[in-house]
Amino acid sequence: MTDLKILKSPVFSTPVDVRTLAMNSLPVWTHANTLYLSDRMITLFLLRAKGIINFELASVISSETTLETTPYVGPALIPLPDEENTGENTGTGVLWGLTAASTAYTEYWTVTFTSDTAFSVEGSYSGAQGTGSISAAFTSTNSDVVIPADAWSGTPASGDKFYIPVYKHHPTIVTIATMLATGLIFKGQSTGAAPDTNPAGAQLYDDAMKSLEMMKKAGGAILGVNTIINSSDLMISMEYDFAGRNVTNYATDENQRIISNTTGYSLPWWYWY
Repeated sequence: MTDLKILKSPVFSTPVDVRTLAMNSLPVWTHANTLYLSDRMITLFLLRAKGIINFELASVISSETTLETTPYVGPALIPLPDEENTGENTGTGVLWGLTAASTAYTEYWTVTFTSDTAFSVEGSYSGAQGTGSISAAFTSTNSDVVIPADAWSGTPASGDKFYIPVYKHHPTIVTIATMLATGLIFKGQSTGAAPDTNPAGAQLYDDAMKSLEMMKKAGGAILGVNTIINSSDLMISMEYDFAGRNVTNYATDENQRIISNTTGYSLPWWYWY
């Protein structure tokens, strides 16, 4: 069975993050006379954001793996009602979270209930990953995520959904990628004048670029990656005699110094004999 993850270029954030940052302004509309912005289309903007980040940080990171960290899990989200006040969960089920393996990618996972106990699981990158029940621990087919049995409370209903983002990249990079992608989408929307003039998109994009510039100036230190030489590595101990002359022996230690406990300064050995 093909691991669908290998068919796609990894991204630094997820469509769920972009939709959340957009404050529900990017619904998945399906009407012929409205904008249709699917998760796959959002992923295109996330790939553009990834390219911008890689370009801007090329001087301070050795590779994309520098931007990775131990996979971690975001909160389980539930769908909000649409413009017709439908589409939200109808059950009382709550998913407290899941665990991610070291092999997990940055992607979001969708848990869809087919009854009040049974569900199917799909990764936005990994594809369909099997079925499970709230009465037993679930492990995805590719072993990337596990939902413990005690992570559930309440009673779900058929059709209920839960979205759980998993991240393999540093939180700072996730944030910047989300801002860039959301900004690019909004910047491309016409405000009645010329395209690329949406102020909300421009602000998000500009703030993200400023953050990248700060990271470059910090030498990547925000990510725990510091390519700048510490000035203390260049410091050399120096010794001066009572007349203020530099008597440091840089080459050898044959002219050893004897420190006077009373005068507080260093003198050459021959001064004392």
